[in-house]
Amino acid sequence: MSKLLKILGRSVSISAEWILIFILFFVFAIRSSFIQTHVGGYATSYLSKVLKAELYVGAVDIALFDKIYIKNVTINDRKNNQLLFIEELKIEMDQN
Repeated sequence: MSKLLKILGRSVSISAEWILIFILFFVFAIRSSFIQTHVGGYATSYLSKVLKAELYVGAVDIALFDKIYIKNVTINDRKNNQLLFIEELKIEMDQN
């Protein structure tokens, strides 16, 4: 019985360790600009369908949970006329 508990304890601790490693990897992956830009691409694709206009975002960078930098924002209408172009957009959020 004690051997079974020892094996079970080790397998649970190894599983918990791997779960923590995957969580840390996920957190660091989300902090990378490449992943943030990729997720921003999905958001712009959805907004383009909803607004029925072409929306493009070049890069997204979230810094420390309170600042968001969005680069090369372009919005074109249905006739492909450029409605808006922003080279860099900085959004600062208040903590309150």
